[in-house]
Amino acid sequence: MKNRKFSPGELSRGRTTYYIFALLNAFSFHLLGGNIITLYSIRLGASIFLIGLLASFIPLSQIMPLVGRRLVQRLGATRLMGTCWLFRYLSMAPILFAPIFIRGEDNALALALCIISVLFFHTAKGLGSTGYSAMCIHLQSNFHLPLGIDYYRHRHGSAPGQ
Repeated sequence: MKNRKFSPGELSRGRTTYYIFALLNAFSFHLLGGNIITLYSIRLGASIFLIGLLASFIPLSQIMPLVGRRLVQRLGATRLMGTCWLFRYLSMAPILFAPIFIRGEDNALALALCIISVLFFHTAKGLGSTGYSAMCIHLQSNFHLPLGIDYYRHRHGSAPGQ
């Protein structure tokens, strides 16, 4: 798609959809990425070490955009963000079934499921955030900016890795 001006209606619909997404995203992140997961894991019998391990995944999401920059070249920022956000929530679904895997005093499988789910959640969050700033710029401007590699050329004067 070539650069073109968006109509005021297109910009308004895009911004409204974005605001709804941002509100739901912030709400769900606090539910899925914070104290509730810690309390859930404690209820499943997690040790202090495992609670610390789960908490350590939060900063991991902050370095994932370094990997995400490479993925933007292949998928484009919008598709990367959408795919990662979908994977992020799907990765947390198995955690609901963790109590099923508790057998008497043996809770290792249930806790492993929690650790894997939270790890994938934060990894996908970090990768998806690579496209987040592109979406914000896209909705603030009155022009359609290509959100793939051309976005980085437009913003930085060269493609990533060049």
